[in-house]
Amino acid sequence: MDEAHYIKDRSTKMAKACYALSATNRWAVTGTPIVNRLDDLFSLIHFLRIHPWSQSSFWRAFVTDPFEKKDPKAIQAVQTVLEPILMRRTKDMKNENGELIVKLPPKSVEIVYLNFSSEESKIYAALNNVSFKSLL
Repeated sequence: MDEAHYIKDRSTKMAKACYALSATNRWAVTGTPIVNRLDDLFSLIHFLRIHPWSQSSFWRAFVTDPFEKKDPKAIQAVQTVLEPILMRRTKDMKNENGELIVKLPPKSVEIVYLNFSSEESKIYAALNNVSFKSLL
């Protein structure tokens, strides 16, 4: 599954459909395995069927509850789960020869100015004049 972080909320129809997929092997590719909470990671573990960690009661007992109680063993548990299954690559990582593992093309920034129609200009001006501070 590419962009696996899209199933971080295990209650969504998309997550449930992905969990139900029949497969011999499973992979999950994401740049953001944890967005807001450790249960985001649980959803990926559940999809991958990493037993017993993929059972919500087991995950809650050994990860979520200890983490909420600020028990350092929770982070150790997560590291224990991830070490054998996680392959992390960053754009700065180099191989044994000092070459970049991930070679990205140079960043390109292109600024394009648009001409608004009369109606679009009025909408833009109205939105630009709204005081967002009053909304806070």
